[in-house]
Amino acid sequence: MAILQRVPMVNPNDNHVCLIEWVKSLDDYVQKGDIIAVIETSKAVFDIEAESSGYLVPLVEAGENSKIGKALAVIKDTRDEDYSELLAMVRNESEQAETVSNNQQLKEKKWTKKAEILANKYQVDLNGIVSDGLIREEDVMAIIEKRNKENFEDLVEDAYPGNLSQKMLILGGGRGAVQVIDVILRKPGFKIMGILDDDQSLVGKYILGYKILGPIEQALKLWENKLFDALVISFSNDLERRAQTYEKFTKHGIPFANIIDPGVSIHTNVTIGEGNVIMPFSRIGSCSIIGNNNFLSAYVNIEHHNSLGSHCTFGPGVLTSGRVNIGDKVKFGTGIFIEPGVHIGDESIVASGSVLTIDVPPRTLVKTIISHKMRVRDDKINKG
Repeated sequence: MAILQRVPMVNPNDNHVCLIEWVKSLDDYVQKGDIIAVIETSKAVFDIEAESSGYLVPLVEAGENSKIGKALAVIKDTRDEDYSELLAMVRNESEQAETVSNNQQLKEKKWTKKAEILANKYQVDLNGIVSDGLIREEDVMAIIEKRNKENFEDLVEDAYPGNLSQKMLILGGGRGAVQVIDVILRKPGFKIMGILDDDQSLVGKYILGYKILGPIEQALKLWENKLFDALVISFSNDLERRAQTYEKFTKHGIPFANIIDPGVSIHTNVTIGEGNVIMPFSRIGSCSIIGNNNFLSAYVNIEHHNSLGSHCTFGPGVLTSGRVNIGDKVKFGTGIFIEPGVHIGDESIVASGSVLTIDVPPRTLVKTIISHKMRVRDDKINKG
């Protein structure tokens, strides 16, 4: 009759032991009292003796930690004896023990307030974190870092890193992200690694097949882990936030890439900073200087000898003449004409349809008054 031999209690201070080696092998015949295995506790190394004579079937791998009382081996009377009922009992014991352990772990789990805040921000399930005690902020961060590495893993490029595209991380998951992705997909030399956005409801969703990984702040940790090469900001409506985001990451030495559509015309002696997004069919005239972190929508014309500051945004169809000077954090609407030599001061807003013929002081709102006359159509005009 087959019997189970279990892990003995050899030290009252240990709940688990480590099986160092099997002295006997599968189907070896052993006599009662023979040494069949060697185990290690926190105090010493012990020999395990066979509790009966018969043929040995080990149930635990060498090097494995086993709980006291766990089935260690089966000893059967004959080599061909069926011991499936014993194995079923062992599996049932293991499943029950695992269920009890999980329930106990959930009941006993505690975490710090910082860990809870971080987990909520990055959508980490605190109950899924394995911990023997209090879950801390660093425990949550370890889960986040592991998840990031899994999201960025590439079995080919990680093994063969030569001649790779620049790895891009997009900040902002709104409509601007769609525009930026569209440009990158049509421009060689870039690879999109993912999107970051502070709207927690977007985390885990996709834009054109690219996953929104977490909040924008996560870029710092991703940069430390060397998971991307440069950033690009896709949102353009909030100039102050755009400028703060750019300045924050550049202080940490993180570069921003220029995302320039293949359909943009750039003439001779043009200087362009970093972090600029320039949409299709725009034009940069000769000898113009473009600062950092600007967003130029489609059909923007920056004429020759212009000077453009940083953190500005342009709606479609903004046309400048020569020698125009534009400061920092200037926001342009749609369909704007600017005469030669006009200077536009910092933090100004130029509304759609404006025609600028004189200088604009800093922090000025410009709006051209356009009158419209509307009436109901008289279909009789078209008759006869």
